[in-house]
Amino acid sequence: MTRIAIFGGSFNPPGIHDRQVVLALAEQFDRVVVVPCGPRPDKPETNYIDPIHRAVMCDMTFGGIPNVEVDLSDLELDIFTRTHHLNERYRGHGDVWHVVGQDIVKGGASGESFIHKRWMNPEDVWYSLQYAVFTRKDHGELDHNDLPPQSALIDCKVDGWSPTIRENIFFGRNYQLQLLPRVTAYISRYALYTSRRQKRRTDLDLGVIRPYIVPHEENARAMEIVGQLSAIAEPDIRKANLIVPIGGDGMMLHTIRSMWQHRIPFFGINAGHRGFLLNEVDGQWPGLLFQEELIVRRLPLLYVEVVRHDGTTHSSLAFNDAWVERATGQTAHVRIGRNGHVLHDRVHGDIVLVATPAGSTAYARVMGAAHMDIDVEGLVLAGSNIGFPKAWQHTTREIRTTFDFTALDTSKRPIRGYVDGVDQGLVRSMKVRVSRIASAELACTPQNDIPDKAHRLINE
Repeated sequence: MTRIAIFGGSFNPPGIHDRQVVLALAEQFDRVVVVPCGPRPDKPETNYIDPIHRAVMCDMTFGGIPNVEVDLSDLELDIFTRTHHLNERYRGHGDVWHVVGQDIVKGGASGESFIHKRWMNPEDVWYSLQYAVFTRKDHGELDHNDLPPQSALIDCKVDGWSPTIRENIFFGRNYQLQLLPRVTAYISRYALYTSRRQKRRTDLDLGVIRPYIVPHEENARAMEIVGQLSAIAEPDIRKANLIVPIGGDGMMLHTIRSMWQHRIPFFGINAGHRGFLLNEVDGQWPGLLFQEELIVRRLPLLYVEVVRHDGTTHSSLAFNDAWVERATGQTAHVRIGRNGHVLHDRVHGDIVLVATPAGSTAYARVMGAAHMDIDVEGLVLAGSNIGFPKAWQHTTREIRTTFDFTALDTSKRPIRGYVDGVDQGLVRSMKVRVSRIASAELACTPQNDIPDKAHRLINE
């Protein structure tokens, strides 16, 4: 039977000490699952930074280790799954072991451990669950009498603690040796764990560029640029520090959706037409562009929950937009909800759409919605051929808004769902909000700064 180690925690931020535990687990278990928790009432510090940052840093720290995966579902759903519920989630996949530090079981022999004092159903979880207990250098020798009845010892003697790392960052003390270099650079880039306002736009200093090239292979201009970049291209994405899609905006969207979890900035090169999100090379050897200082923005993806016509559900991600539209000659009748309340009890029209700032230059603009600057934290709600209500207007809403689209007559007036243009089939409803775990860093040269280029293209 597959032996599974479940390693839950705040990972705020995930340090080298956490990675050391995971590497030790990977040697003894067939599968290791890292589960960063959602908001916890007993740990308000989990809300010190947006969950997207913890998701990014966990992928950076643990991604790519053989037999290791990162389960970001708690962060995405904004929940805290307790240990016994994690056991229920994974026990159908194998023999489940829960990873805890020796500090959590200290005092177990006398019923005074952290598990006994703070966990729900302590007696049940102490005796019924299996534990992989890792040792900590800063907690001295482990008393084996404190171990739970069903336990395995992971003797890795880790040295590190996330609260200390946060404190060092805040007070400007040295912390770089406690984190992977990628995580250190990310924290610095967005001023995390400091008193400064967290950034969405900043400078990107990668040192020596190691680009992973993703061309549109049927685009002759794209393949020509690939040849020019071959001398500096990095064939192994695990060693790359920049993903370079080459083609048009559609190629950029496809690459972002398929590769966002590598947590590497995207630098698009335009070999298509307008290229709202891409850099122009103007006939120069593209390698010269990488000698310049780059600007980077962290842009959100949409999280879309779809209920199909047959009642089945699934989720998907979009960078630009998500919408519902009429599936027959009959006008769609849709109820629109906002944050759990009815915004419009009945809308008659062809299409109702939600777009990110990046997506506001695409389908939403064709419908007549105003372009939203990419640095604005908001969402666009737009519609096409809206017959009712007569006072319908395209609007901009706050970035944390959740929209619900529900078909009012699925038999006579069925609707189809689309996520970044990908057909979801006939749907009963779609819920759209900004993802708490998925984002993309878009890099550009100062001459190709995205807001300036969008303004120029829109006004041509």
